Amino acid sequence: MRTRNLLLSAAIALALTAVSAKGESRSERRTAVANPITIESEVHDIAMSGDDVILHLYREPYDIVAPKWLPVRTFDGCRIYAVDLREKDNIHLYGDLDHTVIYARHIKLQRRDVHLSGDLTPRSLPNPDKATRSSATNFALAPRSGGFTRK
Repeated sequence: MRTRNLLLSAAIALALTAVSAKGESRSERRTAVANPITIESEVHDIAMSGDDVILHLYREPYDIVAPKWLPVRTFDGCRIYAVDLREKDNIHLYGDLDHTVIYARHIKLQRRDVHLSGDLTPRSLPNPDKATRSSATNFALAPRSGGFTRK
């Protein structure tokens, strides 16, 4: 009887030790409790790490981790993914804050400056070379103290 109780106690102790060791050694990426966070900012830099994209935003101390193929909603209806984001893009991000890392759930692209080749004027602004004299008013600083005069 004593031997049976001793063996049963030893088996239970070994089972608990195995379960405890498995729980401590597993690599869990995030906490179980959701901690939602919403951020709007400009992308400072982007890095790739396996199947994840790591974003750093201006004035934000957190690393933002998003899967490569996370769909990003755009203002014009284009279909892009997190891997297609670029520096200087303005984004609205909804995610889960976990200590010093934010796991992105939804990203919306709010603004992207697209430059024409050989020209530094953003596409959203009118091209000053093609503006006619009637549509564009040119001003120059007058030598006298009267302010601006027409050219």
